[in-house]
Amino acid sequence: MSKIIERNVGGSLGFDSKIKFEKIRKYFEKNVWGLIVLAGLGILNSFSGLIFKGWYSVPVNLGLNVIMVLIGLIATVRVKEITRG
Repeated sequence: MSKIIERNVGGSLGFDSKIKFEKIRKYFEKNVWGLIVLAGLGILNSFSGLIFKGWYSVPVNLGLNVIMVLIGLIATVRVKEITRG
């Protein structure tokens, strides 16, 4: 034996919203001259051990490494573009 129950519900549904999207593009932007200077400093850093003997080469190498890190931050930059619509 089964019962059938019927009910009516009154009301209305509405859709009053627009579709929104967001496009995110991430890439690395490279500065060619910065990369060339960075490569030159890397070669100079390698040969500085031959030029400066002993403990004199330590501060020279550390200084060149700091300069290379700073130029590396300028030579390659991460870019994030956000397009909303």
